[in-house]
Amino acid sequence: MKEETLIFYAMLCAAILLGRVPLIGPFFRVINTMVHETGHALTTLLFSGKVYKIELFSDLSGTTISSTKGKFARIIVSLIGYPFSTAMAWLMFYLLYHQQQRAVIILFTGMSLFCLIFFVRNIYGVIWLCAFIILNIAALYFLSYEIIYWIALIFSVLLLGDAVASVLLLLILSIKAPRK
Repeated sequence: MKEETLIFYAMLCAAILLGRVPLIGPFFRVINTMVHETGHALTTLLFSGKVYKIELFSDLSGTTISSTKGKFARIIVSLIGYPFSTAMAWLMFYLLYHQQQRAVIILFTGMSLFCLIFFVRNIYGVIWLCAFIILNIAALYFLSYEIIYWIALIFSVLLLGDAVASVLLLLILSIKAPRK
C-alpha cells in the first residue's frame, strides 16, 4: 500500500475521532451542514428561485428555506445537498493533491462568507460562521503551508466522511422505516 494511501486512511480515522470529541468535534462537523445547505441555496439560485434563509444548528442539522418554480426544480433542489457535499469534498482533495491547500481554506472561507452575508440569520449559524471564518483567516495568515495543508486535509476528510455517513444513515432509515 502506498504511503499516501496510508496517510489518507490515518487522516480519515483522525478526522472521525476528532468529530467525536465533545465541543470540538461538533463545531467542525457543522462544515458538512454548511456545505450541504449551500448546495441547496446555490441550486435554488441556479433555477432562478429565491432563498429566504439558511439555518445551521448545534445538533449538526440545518435547513434551507427556499422556493422555486416547477416540480423538476424542486426535486433537484431537494436532492442536491448530499451530492454537493460529496462533490465539494472531492474538489478539496483534488486541490490538496495539487498542493493548493490555501485554496481549500479560501474556498471554505468564501462559502462561509457567502452564507453569512446572504442567507444565515439564526444566532448559532451566525456565531459559528464568524468563528469559522476568523479561524480560517488566522490560519492563512499565521500558520505555515504544512500546517495549513493538515488543516485543509482534516476539513476535507470531515466533509467527505460526514457527507457519506449522512447518506448511509438516510439509506438505513429509509430501509428500516420507509413510511416515515
